[in-house]
Amino acid sequence: MPLTVVYDWNGTLLDDADAFTTSINTILTHFRRPEIDAETLREICEFPFSRLYEKLGLPAAAQDNDNELFFGSYQPLAATSGLRIGAERALEAFKESADVLILSNHIEHLIREHIALLGVESKIAHILAYASRESQYQGFTKGQMLQRYMREQDISPQHTVIVGDTPEEIRIAQSLGLTSVAMTGGMASESRLRNAGADHVVHDHDELLAVLTRENLL
Repeated sequence: MPLTVVYDWNGTLLDDADAFTTSINTILTHFRRPEIDAETLREICEFPFSRLYEKLGLPAAAQDNDNELFFGSYQPLAATSGLRIGAERALEAFKESADVLILSNHIEHLIREHIALLGVESKIAHILAYASRESQYQGFTKGQMLQRYMREQDISPQHTVIVGDTPEEIRIAQSLGLTSVAMTGGMASESRLRNAGADHVVHDHDELLAVLTRENLL
């Protein structure tokens, strides 16, 4: 059975951590809160946004205005963001040896447009994400999306690796019996990723390939 590699999108494949931080600061400025630096944000960032906003001391109105405030800032910045260093090499390496999925809390058509713009759509077998901003975080979680897809496609957990930049992907791996590879440099600090119990912690996509090769997963 071939390996299945489940990639988070934001902060893992897409190099958008700076865009995300800038957009969170747009919201903080709007509600007259002090701005936050990337390292501090990595210590508290979690999803859905309501949890992060609560940690930032933002009022409930921040959640109500999330689409306008956050996406109004984030989308133009993210649209110019490229893949993280080594990501394209990793996707090319997986082309012959693994099926690559994207699992994301983001919006499917925006991801699809972006991977087409970056010229890597042929390297992605499937995208699991939300249909619209209105449906985002509603009804089912990333983990539930992946669990359903794996069941429908008869994908073996023993032959599945999930790669992400937050504890969320680690928890998904633990609940579904997958191998987790946490990648630093996204939206969670290295200490948080290690404390969450990742099977492996890497700093970039080249290191990811080395780990999978060493573990005889490729």
